[in-house]
Amino acid sequence: GPGGKGKAVNLGVKEVVVPAGHFPDTLHIRLDDADGKTHDFYYAPVVGLVKWTTSGLGGTANLQLRSFAAKG
Repeated sequence: GPGGKGKAVNLGVKEVVVPAGHFPDTLHIRLDDADGKTHDFYYAPVVGLVKWTTSGLGGTANLQLRSFAAKG
């Protein structure tokens, strides 16, 4: 959507299961664009973005983390 024309909301901590694993404490952020799309982002501690869902305008896209490697 147009820059600066959306609304973001913190929906709290959620449990998420994706191919990369089980994440009990992900932060769920929802962004509603001015163009009618809704984006849901799920961030896990240490890992980062593990799931991103976009819906609206006739379709839905669902992206999920398949794997990751811890550095250290």
